[in-house]
Amino acid sequence: MNTNRQYYSSNCNLVLEGLSNEGFNLDILLNAECKIVSSETTLTGGRVFLENLVKVVSAYAQDLLSGLHHPQTLNLESDLIHLKPNGYLHRLTWQKTKDYTEEAIEIDLTTVELFDLLEIIDQFLLDSSTLPDLGVPLEPLSRRHRQDGQPLVARTVPAFVGMATVALTAIAAFLIEPPVVREPQPQPLEGTTETIPLNESEDNPNPTTSP
Repeated sequence: MNTNRQYYSSNCNLVLEGLSNEGFNLDILLNAECKIVSSETTLTGGRVFLENLVKVVSAYAQDLLSGLHHPQTLNLESDLIHLKPNGYLHRLTWQKTKDYTEEAIEIDLTTVELFDLLEIIDQFLLDSSTLPDLGVPLEPLSRRHRQDGQPLVARTVPAFVGMATVALTAIAAFLIEPPVVREPQPQPLEGTTETIPLNESEDNPNPTTSP
């Protein structure tokens, strides 16, 4: 039975199409499409493409957050995917064929877009009904993978510049004092007079008494 899965974030979409052997699970992947909203290019491929995308994006994000290099075991037959810093952006390169007969596609991601891409990958990995045999193995890193020659701050600045901008904007909006709304005061109408009733003694200033 044909089935599909769709995963969304603010800046990225991931659509998987495949077959189900039993129930509503997606067991066999036929096609995967990854779309960055700001780019006109749609990345598309099969299982090898999806596996490489998941591994590369997950490892790159871990590198940025931890300051340690996470080695990747990729399928090098096709759908070669690379991620590397490009100034304050992150350049994703997709080479569809191993022999480089097709031109590589490059997409520059902001930090927000990168973590939105990571978010939809996490959504997919947490979905136990979709390709349950595909995952990202977690292995302890040996000391030889540490990058002791470069300070942690220098390695992580590009990753957090975009997120810091968003945070500062939110803080500034929070600190702005809201305008004070004053209730309008009633104003007397022009040309009106107030009538004060006279008491009984004033109505009859010279009262008379009967004998």
